[in-house]
Amino acid sequence: MKKISLIFIALLWVAGCASTPKPESMANAELENRDELVCKMEKPTGSNLPKRVCRYRSDIERGDDSAERLARKTQDRVRHVETRPH
Repeated sequence: MKKISLIFIALLWVAGCASTPKPESMANAELENRDELVCKMEKPTGSNLPKRVCRYRSDIERGDDSAERLARKTQDRVRHVETRPH
């Protein structure tokens, strides 16, 4: 049992060291994916009929970032009001 454990640990160690850095072509592919057009079906508010909405991946990421900033800002305001003495 000890031998099996040692072999397993050795294999994990070797596999961890076998990682290779990304070639430039993969880095360029990631940049190209940021400009990829992503389309999906969404139901507009107040409607049951889905509508096809297309956005660039970079716009989606930017929207996520701004939504997170807005949420943090709102939470900070709420905390400030809650901690203020009456």
